[in-house]
Amino acid sequence: MASDEAVPLPGILPGAVAEPAYRYLSPHQAAVLDAATRRLDLSPQDGPDEHRVIIYVDRLLSVLNVAPGGLHAVGSLRQRVAELRYQYTGGIALLDQLAGGDFTAAPLLRQQLILARSQLAAFVGMLFGHIIEAMEMLDGEVKFL
Repeated sequence: MASDEAVPLPGILPGAVAEPAYRYLSPHQAAVLDAATRRLDLSPQDGPDEHRVIIYVDRLLSVLNVAPGGLHAVGSLRQRVAELRYQYTGGIALLDQLAGGDFTAAPLLRQQLILARSQLAAFVGMLFGHIIEAMEMLDGEVKFL
């Protein structure tokens, strides 16, 4: 007899959402960044913190969407967030393009080779910097927003 109860997934608490909700990134963009960070991260982790880099980047890109009412974003902050958004959306689109349509569907070796291309150097450098920043967070949670 079939049951209406959900089957618990290993490593996920009952009632927990398996994938975090993103504030700026689409699910596909987040998946592309996840695949890219797994190729760049020197110590990839699976578990509760596996999405921390993507969440960190998503919060950076959405800072003006959720800024508290008392925060009046000055021109330089707006410009920096706009630059980050442009760099990330362009970089993700280029990863997909170089992979033939979907970076996440490319074999792991091909993903590595794509990330090593000179036309992605600035994007990969920025992403790697954000990987380092996210890794430096003490408990893996983004608390600034």
